[in-house]
Amino acid sequence: SSNNNNNNNKCRNSRHWSSSNNNNNSNSSKGKFLVSGGVHPREYAPPQLVFEFAIHLLSNYNIDADITWIVDHTEIHIITHVNPDGRIIAEGVRAAYWRKNVNPGNERDGCSAGEIGVDINRNFDFVWGDTGGASDDPCDESYMGSDAASESETRVLEDYARSIFPAGQQKSDPEDMMDVALGEGISDIYMDVHSYGEYTYYPWGHVDKQSKDNEALEALGRKISSFNGHDLWAPGHDFVYPVSGDTSDYMYGVLGVASYGLEIGDDFYESCNNFESDVLPSNLPALMYAARVAKKPFSLGKGPDVLDLSAVMVDDYYRVTASASDSQLVNIDGYSNFNTGGQTITEVRLYLDVHPDDYDGSSTVWNMEAVDGSFDSSEEKLEVAIFTSSLGISSGRHALFAQARDGDGYLGPVSSVFIEVDQVETLPPTSLPTNKPTMKPTDEPTASPTTNPTETQSYTPSTFPSELVTNPPSPFPTFTITVEPTNSPSASKSKTVCNLFFSNNTIIASSFLLGIFRHYL
Repeated sequence: SSNNNNNNNKCRNSRHWSSSNNNNNSNSSKGKFLVSGGVHPREYAPPQLVFEFAIHLLSNYNIDADITWIVDHTEIHIITHVNPDGRIIAEGVRAAYWRKNVNPGNERDGCSAGEIGVDINRNFDFVWGDTGGASDDPCDESYMGSDAASESETRVLEDYARSIFPAGQQKSDPEDMMDVALGEGISDIYMDVHSYGEYTYYPWGHVDKQSKDNEALEALGRKISSFNGHDLWAPGHDFVYPVSGDTSDYMYGVLGVASYGLEIGDDFYESCNNFESDVLPSNLPALMYAARVAKKPFSLGKGPDVLDLSAVMVDDYYRVTASASDSQLVNIDGYSNFNTGGQTITEVRLYLDVHPDDYDGSSTVWNMEAVDGSFDSSEEKLEVAIFTSSLGISSGRHALFAQARDGDGYLGPVSSVFIEVDQVETLPPTSLPTNKPTMKPTDEPTASPTTNPTETQSYTPSTFPSELVTNPPSPFPTFTITVEPTNSPSASKSKTVCNLFFSNNTIIASSFLLGIFRHYL
């Protein structure tokens, strides 16, 4: 990459509305995952995280087996900046710590220029107007607006989400149906990313009361937190304060999908160093896990996870190993064991070149064996030997997909690994030999942190630069990163990006090439 800004920050960012993938390499219906950031403009890290999530998917498609099947089997919709006008203020006048949008309508209510706007995360049309979780004072930071969904940013996100999530799951009278469970058969998941505080939250947010789907919501919420170490901001746990009219309650209570939020990092203006060394590497896997279970979040979230799946060539066969756990990700530090996390693993199936959702009975499948000889625990070590030469498959790369089931009948998320096949000899599939070869796990690369000095402006409401609202500066020149994964089509995958943090009132706008996933993957 190259940099057209004067500062040397290596964090990347783009100001754009949304992008989605619609890859068709699947025979089954797809789950949908909608992730958003930038509702509150002063929260610099969330848009960057969801943008890096897009880059991670794009850069590793057809390279990483899990990412490849996730993109093939999931519609992923990414909105980096829900509130782009507010972001201009947050970047241009850092000392303002701008939270709301820039709707000037409440100036007539006596608010100063620095107090205008509506808190988008108090404006959604579900339990709107509850002053226990929002403010009716137009000058307050948490002002709910003049009416439910009064703001264009709110309406656009509501309409977009409604257009992609199943109509059959949406509630006809949401506030009267709050005590009606969605059930484990629902599909799709929404996640809104905020900062800061290191929390994972889920409904209900407007009241310290568990929803009728709390067991499923908490099971998945715990698993998400197992990656980033977040505390649970939720009924029955650390319910920090009520929030009414927010995105999370709306998506669950109105549109009928699994709904979560992340409070990432430890500052509104997160440093590049901390973002790249801590926030990104701990929260990217959390987003990946949410995408992994998007098709049936309430069911798959209760099932056992296949961890550390590996396939190593030993002499003339592949040694495939893994662990399956019903408890590791859900029974997290600082919390008591959860009731979905103690069931016995009953089976783990390994599929060749077909995702379990696409399995029609005609493909090759193995039952992985418990290393200790029996499935009698919520934690199992697994193995199987695969003599690929006996399978009649072509030389080259193939995919293995593993999925576990527990004693309550719940299937867990799929894990996958690529193998390279060379035709050697014809032998039947068998159990591992007595003297089993060992494998050495690969080390996981870490991000290189960078620092980013910034300047701070003085600010008082009376001197608020209102011209930033009506006449934002012209964009700086942008630069392009081109990603060309190996074993992928020759077409390059380009996106226009720019820096996350700015100084000297520089406003850099740039764009993401919409439909990039749909066009190239």
